[in-house]
Amino acid sequence: MPFERISAQQFANALRSGVSDRNDEIDVAEGDLSDTVIIPPARVFESVHERIRKLSLINTLANANEFQGVFQLDLEGIVFNEGLTRQLGSVATVTLTFSRSSAPTIDQRVQRGFPVATLADEASGQAITFVTTEERTMFVATASSYLNTLTGRYELSVPAAAVIRGSGGRAGPNRVKRALRPLAGFDDVTNPATAAGGRNAETNADLIRRYLLSIRGRELSTPRGIDLYTLTQFPDVEDVTVVKGADPLLVRAGDDAGAVDAYIIGEASTQVSENFVYVAASELIPVSFPPLIEVRGVTDVVGGVPLAEGVDYEVVFDDSGVGRSARASDGIRFLATSANLPDPGNLVTINYKYNALLRRLQTSTTLDDADVCGRDLLYRASEEVPMAHTANLRVASTFNTANVLRTVRLAVLTFINTLRGGADVEESDIQGVVRAITGVDNYITTRLSRLSVPAGTGDVVIEKNEHARIADTDYVVTLI
Repeated sequence: MPFERISAQQFANALRSGVSDRNDEIDVAEGDLSDTVIIPPARVFESVHERIRKLSLINTLANANEFQGVFQLDLEGIVFNEGLTRQLGSVATVTLTFSRSSAPTIDQRVQRGFPVATLADEASGQAITFVTTEERTMFVATASSYLNTLTGRYELSVPAAAVIRGSGGRAGPNRVKRALRPLAGFDDVTNPATAAGGRNAETNADLIRRYLLSIRGRELSTPRGIDLYTLTQFPDVEDVTVVKGADPLLVRAGDDAGAVDAYIIGEASTQVSENFVYVAASELIPVSFPPLIEVRGVTDVVGGVPLAEGVDYEVVFDDSGVGRSARASDGIRFLATSANLPDPGNLVTINYKYNALLRRLQTSTTLDDADVCGRDLLYRASEEVPMAHTANLRVASTFNTANVLRTVRLAVLTFINTLRGGADVEESDIQGVVRAITGVDNYITTRLSRLSVPAGTGDVVIEKNEHARIADTDYVVTLI
């Protein structure tokens, strides 16, 4: 909310108004002094003080740590002035595979809300429960299309969501396999892939960022308006970067009137199996639900032959101006050199994962409350830039070496892996993070570069459609 400047003349007018509002009864009973000279200025100064208090609170937004503990309520009060409340996080989603060993003789249905839990954690004894979010049916009339030739079982994919919010719902592969109701028509259930999504509750820093966006502008036709709408309506989105106008990254601008690209960091993967008719080698077979994350398997349904990536087919990701979006033409292309080419007309099953979050985002742009006349907003996935970092660390003699090393590694990994889209990876920033750790005597960078670049120690430039990330194995610290 904007805080306008109040001039001396405005204060004078407020004092005049206060004097004219004095209570005549108190004038008679108490005299003029209290009512005329003291009370009106007191009311005005109280108002001034309240404004100063609010401004002071807003100034503290520069440091999210000011609102830890009981002071978190102060932050909640500030953001509520703009109609904002803290996002409580999102639930993790997973694709469950219900399977049976023989072909169905009647339609087999999995109802919406069917509960399946993980095996209890060996250490804590805790389990995570998921419930199906859609009703799916294995139809007897097309039973052969459900046969997975790799496992020899008839499989039905059903989306499900955790019943708890946050990262605690991110179950690993093949962990969600304990049905909490009888498995009528099926004899097994599991999750082939890790659960996706599951963001924790919004941190103070993230809430402050949304608040600052809201006081700068809510208009959906502006970049800040797009940022605010995206981050508020879709809690799985970690960050968004808008590219518009004459920006060279907006390569579709010449063909698409009103083109605006919004690159997002965030993913909600969904796994699906689809059947396609094979026509000929070297022709793209596009999947129905781009953008594609990965192809998990391809099978010639008639021949029952599992096919190998790089030998029988290649995965094709759209690299045009609509790549990594719901408009992309992603899919597979059979290699003419394959010895296992299907016969023309054969059905080919493609098992793949796609980014459902991007599809939801794109669908939202057509809704009345988000549509902007004349604008063609396209949500695209920000491209992850794998980083490599090596350094020599000297620990002060009076400190535990193992503890300092562990703290340094955690701090640097967290710093790089939470950088926003388009944020450069700067050596001085990493040094600042490390130097703030008690017990560090010296920290010498020996490599800081993109993983694809064999060496380098300078700052790494990250484009607006990219975001830096580093794997634990690509960060090596040597004690000296």
